[in-house]
Amino acid sequence: GGRSFAANQRIVTDVCPCCKTTLAVAKDGRVYVSWRQVLPGDYRHIAVSSSSDQGKTFANATIVSNDEWVLKGCPVSGAALLAGAAGTVRVLWYAGSDKGQHGIYWSESRDAGQTFTPRELLAAGSARGTPVFLRDGGGVWQDGEGSKAQILLSRFGKNGSVSSGPAGSPTIVTPAGELPAAASANGRVFIAYVADDGAKQSVWLTNVEKGQLAFGDGGQ
Repeated sequence: GGRSFAANQRIVTDVCPCCKTTLAVAKDGRVYVSWRQVLPGDYRHIAVSSSSDQGKTFANATIVSNDEWVLKGCPVSGAALLAGAAGTVRVLWYAGSDKGQHGIYWSESRDAGQTFTPRELLAAGSARGTPVFLRDGGGVWQDGEGSKAQILLSRFGKNGSVSSGPAGSPTIVTPAGELPAAASANGRVFIAYVADDGAKQSVWLTNVEKGQLAFGDGGQ
């Protein structure tokens, strides 16, 4: 009940210090952890490890994708995890290298994080912060920063394909907002975010029926 805790244990070293660490637990009890690994040469890639014994031991870390992103600083952008059944886990993250477009990518493992499918672009752009995975598929993230920051959403089709709006654009949740959190429940998607409220910063909440986020609909 939170009165006591097991001893701390180290899972990995050489981790990007400002990128968010992410945790997900599958229904079968497997624990997944993700972080941005700092590799020799200042390569900063997303890594995943999993545990099948309630966190007592973890498998060797796997680099999700060779993004070839070299950055002498911290991206301040971790990954989102979505744990499924039978050793499946999806990863959603931002990559800003010259290998392909800058944007939000996703990949899937079907062997508990030992190997991953080639990355797929969910949406191009200059994402900020850590994206959020929706339980029923898709992601929410912040594009741009400051006065140009907006909250975007894109969903996956039933076969894993990406659902996007006109010209491949994701759905605009709000044209002015930062630091989104999102969850889906009872047929609706709820998204909280930070935005200016006159001279103050406020937390705002919006929600929409999942049916209104039809595949291929890029409207608000």
